[in-house]
Amino acid sequence: MDKLPISKDNTALLVIDMLDHFSKEADSDYRTRVAMVIERISILRTTCHKLNIPVIYVNSHYESVDEYYKSGLSKKYPPHAIAGTPDAEVVPELKPASNDYVVPKTANSGFFRTNLEELLTRLEKTSLVFAGVHTHVCVLLTAADANYRNFDVFAVSDCVTASTLERHAFGLSYIERHFGYVLTSEHLIKLLSSCP
Repeated sequence: MDKLPISKDNTALLVIDMLDHFSKEADSDYRTRVAMVIERISILRTTCHKLNIPVIYVNSHYESVDEYYKSGLSKKYPPHAIAGTPDAEVVPELKPASNDYVVPKTANSGFFRTNLEELLTRLEKTSLVFAGVHTHVCVLLTAADANYRNFDVFAVSDCVTASTLERHAFGLSYIERHFGYVLTSEHLIKLLSSCP
């Protein structure tokens, strides 16, 4: 387990959809889990900054309600993450730093019609660490597309969550079985910090 294909030199942290909209939805148990995830991502992000590991925010973002309805998601979800509205903003605790990257997306996968792959290629990163919401939707589908593009996938179990514990467990299990690795933030930080 300690010989994983990850180092501080080949790694980028992807923070997915940690938006105000997603932090306030659903029930109080979910919001409690989101608060815990925010705390753990904050620690992981600080470590990445110290190790010069790029932090990339991959956020749902629609320029207008019309654009949202053209995205293909409208049959399942109400409009959200519309530019200029509070729910399109990253939660205050995780606001991107000046040297972080932001990749807007209009689909569940962060790779679909975005510049994410181009950015990762330019940064010469081959291992991707996944944090954010939701484990079974945007995290899972971005991880799947990363795997198909030959990136090494690492889902951080205490830095992702979903609307229910069952959906969270499903997402992690699917990633671990088909696309990559699942580990805790504590283990990941130890691995990255021990790299020469």
